[in-house]
Amino acid sequence: MKTKDIVALLKDGKKPLVRLTANLWDDSWGAKGMIARIVGFKGHQDDTVELMFDYNEHRENNLALQSHDYWLNGGADKGTAFEAGMMKEDDVTEEVYFSMYDQDEMEVPVVLADSPVLEEYVKSGSKLSYVEWLEKFVEDNVPEAMKPWSKL
Repeated sequence: MKTKDIVALLKDGKKPLVRLTANLWDDSWGAKGMIARIVGFKGHQDDTVELMFDYNEHRENNLALQSHDYWLNGGADKGTAFEAGMMKEDDVTEEVYFSMYDQDEMEVPVVLADSPVLEEYVKSGSKLSYVEWLEKFVEDNVPEAMKPWSKL
């Protein structure tokens, strides 16, 4: 999913639930198959965008998918981000930077997991807000007999 689409959803007040289709980045906890809610973003002048991933909602699923890439016991053993203390018991969120010359076109390895309608909106490439797009979708797809507002 393109960064510009994620940022547009966030600006529209949505906090999309996503499934990771690949590991996010080398330094990220996000592993393929994890489910997270994207809850915020920050744009930077250096062509990066920072997305805030919240893994709390599907904690059990996500902990089971962690890789053992983090050094424990002074480098003697390897463990998960949770075991290494990077993920807190009460707050499993992380900020992930995505950098590219054109951040709007960068692909983030996620798919929408909570709403096929929201996914359809993103695929449509519409310039309308999500609510405007939904209203137009209903107007275009509901039979006239079922449109009580059309008789007003």
